[in-house]
Amino acid sequence: MVSLPHPEKKQGEDSAFCTPTALGVADGVGGWARKGTYPSAVQAMAFMATTVGDVAHDVAKSHTRLTPFALAARQAGYKDTAGGKMDDITVVAALVQEE
Repeated sequence: MVSLPHPEKKQGEDSAFCTPTALGVADGVGGWARKGTYPSAVQAMAFMATTVGDVAHDVAKSHTRLTPFALAARQAGYKDTAGGKMDDITVVAALVQEE
């Protein structure tokens, strides 16, 4: 996974990540700073974790998305399977700070 801030954002508030099965974008955080509000890293992590969890939940409920779970189910003979597995959504957010 790669997480990169936008090259024109000196403070690196906005970023994106991409994996073979997930995509995330944290955008708009810089707008808070311009208004004099500085969200903490914990708030930003909570926002990203909630967003990823919400998207994963929506994809799991989908009747059309061919997720890795749906593809494996189809290979096992469940021909009309789509979406994901509702009880298998995990979001982990971590904050690494230099001491």
